[in-house]
Parts: sequence; C-alpha cells; structure tokens
Amino acid sequence: MGDSARDCAQALTEAGACAVGANCGNLDPFQMAEIVSKMRETTSLPILAQPNAGKPRLVENRTVFDMSPSDFAAGIYQCFQAGARLVGGCCGTSPAHIRAIVELLRE
Repeated sequence: MGDSARDCAQALTEAGACAVGANCGNLDPFQMAEIVSKMRETTSLPILAQPNAGKPRLVENRTVFDMSPSDFAAGIYQCFQAGARLVGGCCGTSPAHIRAIVELLRE
C-alpha cells in the first residue's frame, strides 16, 4: 500500500502497539518471511505473520489458494526463523494447514 514494512513497524512501535505484523496479500509464506525480517530490523515487539496458503490464482471465476499444508508450514517456519512469534494463516488456510504448523514447530 506504499508503506514499507520497516516504516510500518517503526510507526506502530512508536504509537504504543503491543505487537506488529502482516497478513494476507499477494504473496506466499516464504515472501512473508522477508517482510517479518524487515520488521525485526526496526522493532523488538512481538511480530505476527498470517500469510495466505500461497499466492491467489483466479480459476473459473474463483480465487484459489493451492499451497499444501506441508509447504505452508515450511514457509511459516521461515517466518518464525525471521522473528515472528505469533503465527497463523489467512486466505486458503484450513485446519490441516494450522495442524501442519503445530507439528513442524513441535519438532
């Protein structure tokens, strides 16, 4: 939307936020990890990452998110490695996607 992840994290931190983060968008969890990394450079607050289950695609007038639960969890793990401490999913995620995150983080 024209504001960088760093600028948003800094402004929210200065405004007294308890946490900062990102969700949704035209990106996958691996790209979300890059945003988390940029936020981490600017704030020590907890960071939330809630990406979609892959990039949205239009198929027969339907928006489809076709990232598998295991690939989604691998992307969330990269978000965790980049500094996210609150994680979840947005568009296209299912209970299977969330379960895959839990299983991977337990390891």
